[in-house]
Amino acid sequence: MTCPKTANATPPTTAATVSIEWLTPAHIPALLTLLDHVSGGCFCNFWHFAADDYAWQLRCGSDADKNRRATATRLDDTNALGIVALARQRQEALTAIGWLSLLAAPQMHKLHQRRVYRTLPTLRNAGADVWRVGCAVVAPAWRGQHLWRRMLRRAIAIARVKNIVAIEAFPRKSEETLRPEEMWMGPYSDYRALGFAHVDGPEGYPVMRLELAPKRLFDTC
Repeated sequence: MTCPKTANATPPTTAATVSIEWLTPAHIPALLTLLDHVSGGCFCNFWHFAADDYAWQLRCGSDADKNRRATATRLDDTNALGIVALARQRQEALTAIGWLSLLAAPQMHKLHQRRVYRTLPTLRNAGADVWRVGCAVVAPAWRGQHLWRRMLRRAIAIARVKNIVAIEAFPRKSEETLRPEEMWMGPYSDYRALGFAHVDGPEGYPVMRLELAPKRLFDTC
């Protein structure tokens, strides 16, 4: 359960240059500005919040700055994982327009408390060599341009280099059109397009998994 998203009115232009980059501390100010506009007080802190869903809604609604500070501190850690989409229009400063949060599987232990996932055998015993998608954000004006798919593709490429054995994701799936706030874990169609398989979970809440062959030293010889 997340907080409702709000809009970002910054429109794309044909003159904008977009880059897809691995998270570094230098990206944090621009990323927090993006989350100020689109996270509805969540700041991608849901998986790190220990209390129940009611307390989470109260936090987002009346004390969201705590989420912002917690995320800023976490992103400044050298172990933080994620992909940032950046746009530069003419001579303007770089603007964050997309964010794909990644967590090592043990960091996402709260997932196992969720009713839909708590009994699924495929989620047990995953180690730090499995990454999980924690959050998907694209600025409203940049949606519909496969930006999030580009970020996911970049995450897959980096995961291969870092010898990650699999990436797991937990999107919503529906025959009806989902609202943006219902796709906070990324669009199901993009996972399928990039080779993820539905390995467990009910039809509406699939566990998607992409198996990766670890990069071995002699592969580059």
